[in-house]
Amino acid sequence: MAEDLSLTRRIFSGPDHLWRRRKIYEALLDIVSSNVIPGLGVGCVPVILEGEELLKAEASMKKEAFNLYLSNRISLTRNLVDPRNPLCKKIKYDQDLPTASVIVIFTNEGWSTLLRTIHSVLNRSPERFLKEVILVDDFSDQEELGEKLEYYVRSRFTEKVQLMRISERSGLVRTRLVGSKGRHRGRSGVP
Repeated sequence: MAEDLSLTRRIFSGPDHLWRRRKIYEALLDIVSSNVIPGLGVGCVPVILEGEELLKAEASMKKEAFNLYLSNRISLTRNLVDPRNPLCKKIKYDQDLPTASVIVIFTNEGWSTLLRTIHSVLNRSPERFLKEVILVDDFSDQEELGEKLEYYVRSRFTEKVQLMRISERSGLVRTRLVGSKGRHRGRSGVP
């Protein structure tokens, strides 16, 4: 309950247009969620597509160079098999390790793959060691990566997840540097 209130405050304290358009964004997010097939992709079990679904997947592969069609049907928070060697699972790590910041650079990334990355980092990283997740948008022009993404980040995540935007295409190295500077500043925004 306290986390819900914190997230509500975060949206409300953000740009006014996000608060005013929240019903629109929630409706859009409901549509996206309705495409998800429960259990699909869980445990890394392969998915076999046939007929019309296979044609859609192949078209997606040609356009995106990966199967975005199938990705959009897999839960953002799916469970995966732990791929570590059983001996590695027994290793006990020092609890006094430093925290880490994860910087995710993207340009026109698929909605589901970007959000699944964020959810995976948050769900699979020990909370005490994960300081923050900084998303740096290298001047994407896809509509869903605009205000809809801003709304999603503000409404679904705590302040541990920050979104930065670059005002012109800068490339991987420069964009990573912008994210790193945002990490040191402790706050992110548009440079």
